[in-house]
Amino acid sequence: MAKIAFIINAYGDESVGGSVVLCNQLVDLLSNEHDVDVVTYSKNCNIPIKESNVVKLPIVNKESVRLFISEQNYDIGILVNYKEEYLSIIDLIDRTFFMPLCHDEVISSEISFKKIVEEVDGFFFLTPEEKNIVEKNNNLRNKPFVYSMYFINGEKETTTEVETPVNYILYAGRQSSQKNFYEMTEFFSRYKKRNPRDLKLVTIGKIYNGGQRVSSEDIIDLGFIDNRQKKEIYSHAKALVIPSLYESLSIVLLEALYYCTPVIVNGKCDVLQGQCIRSGGGIWYDNYGEFEAILNRITEDKELVDQMVRSGYQYVKNVYSREKVLERFNRLVFELKGDDGLDNINAVDICKIKQDIKSSINETDLNSPSFGGINYRRFIRSAKLMNQIVIVGGGNVGGQLLSSLENEGIQTVVAFADNNSTINDKYGKRFMRIPAAVQEYPEAYYIVTPIGHEWEIIYQLVEEGVPKDHIEIYSLEFHEE
Repeated sequence: MAKIAFIINAYGDESVGGSVVLCNQLVDLLSNEHDVDVVTYSKNCNIPIKESNVVKLPIVNKESVRLFISEQNYDIGILVNYKEEYLSIIDLIDRTFFMPLCHDEVISSEISFKKIVEEVDGFFFLTPEEKNIVEKNNNLRNKPFVYSMYFINGEKETTTEVETPVNYILYAGRQSSQKNFYEMTEFFSRYKKRNPRDLKLVTIGKIYNGGQRVSSEDIIDLGFIDNRQKKEIYSHAKALVIPSLYESLSIVLLEALYYCTPVIVNGKCDVLQGQCIRSGGGIWYDNYGEFEAILNRITEDKELVDQMVRSGYQYVKNVYSREKVLERFNRLVFELKGDDGLDNINAVDICKIKQDIKSSINETDLNSPSFGGINYRRFIRSAKLMNQIVIVGGGNVGGQLLSSLENEGIQTVVAFADNNSTINDKYGKRFMRIPAAVQEYPEAYYIVTPIGHEWEIIYQLVEEGVPKDHIEIYSLEFHEE
């Protein structure tokens, strides 16, 4: 029996997210054979406190933390997610492993993150794409690693009925701009205008961080539901849509495949696209045109859907089983041996299907935005009527837009706005964080430049209180009349 500590940056009733779910799973899995504690950090304690198998550490007072951890004599430490404070206790545990749950290259480039990578004995990655993100900024030094530490735990039988439409697609998760939720609702509303049919969008999950709940005749919000209801909702959906740009795994994707529901995901997230390719159970979209075409294909082509759900279900059973996860954990932690854990299941060739769908799309649908969609001269005519303009995005495209406006005699640009706080005033204009810009210029028109995450910015502006008719996208593909 080993003494194991799962060290996680936040834990408890107030903590949500995949890291807590994953930690709880592994603690339950290992507790029968090992002495397992969850070690977390709390702002509400000044000294280390142990209650049952949960240890709460103060964020300050490092000496008391080190003394307490050294007295516990942990054999194994699993660092879940990333926290700088982990560095102060790694040397006190015989063998440590890092489970970064990383979906952001910026985080993996931080100095303390790099030091953790250097000092641990091995890694738990959720997907090959997550490993790639970490490796772009770190040398893993041939240390052992395994993938796929989450397992599907539940029976296939549904137990609780839920009132839902006959034909619907599903969104499951937090309703926030961080999950790109509002772009998806905008895409679906546009889809319904172009495709008048009885298909609905059902959403389940909590509102997050001041977000706005979306509900209409075609978008039905069921709010937060329990796991028994979730099985029923998944199994009757035509597809699960995952619009998120940043994921390290996506538990809801695995749940959908387990309940034989195909998935439609945002292709800008490498993790989601990789899961579709490996499983054969999902297809990714890169723009609205592909979203529409894929949704039509999945709701109309029963033979394709049958192939996808069989392939996706087999993938989850092979890779994400309780037994396989325990095998991989023991191999890495006790033998220091790696294993990619991604068994070949002869998945459906989703790449070929995606290419067939893409080739069938009218080229004019591929890049037409829901906001804007106007040509250059009309854009300039509109801009001349704007009393104040804030350009969102301070890169080269923002500078190009400013020059275009000034060349047309438009002198009403008052500032640039961006979420990047490291950029100083440039192009002779003030440079502000987006919330500050909205507060100072509440009546301004906000022109969003193509910076790779336009929809997140648009819905941030909406949440800050900017009216939709005061938001425009500046396209590099504007053309003359």
